[in-house]
Amino acid sequence: MATWVFEPGHTAAEFRARHMMVSWVRGHFKDVHGSLEFDPDNPAQLSIEAMLQAHKLWTGEPQRDDHLRSGDFLDAGTHPTISFKSTGCKCVGMANWRTAALSSATRSSSTWMSRRCCRRS
Repeated sequence: MATWVFEPGHTAAEFRARHMMVSWVRGHFKDVHGSLEFDPDNPAQLSIEAMLQAHKLWTGEPQRDDHLRSGDFLDAGTHPTISFKSTGCKCVGMANWRTAALSSATRSSSTWMSRRCCRRS
């Protein structure tokens, strides 16, 4: 199984969240640290560990970013680092994988979507 270490300057974690149950808000975190273990012959064993800095959240709207960093959502002042550790992986398309992970931000499980990390034959 090969291990890739994320290059923080070239890696971002993107997200989307419901806004008032009507539309989606999209954004990302830059400066992602972590690694991915992947075996093309056994892609379901994909493993991801990542660390994000909560203050690096960006949606393109500064007031919304401040609100998302507040105690109403991420509470970045109290929890400056967000960590993810994968707990499972499932193929959901030719080159798309859904990875379940435990998140320190929500103190619960979350889902990551990995795109173009491999091709299924």
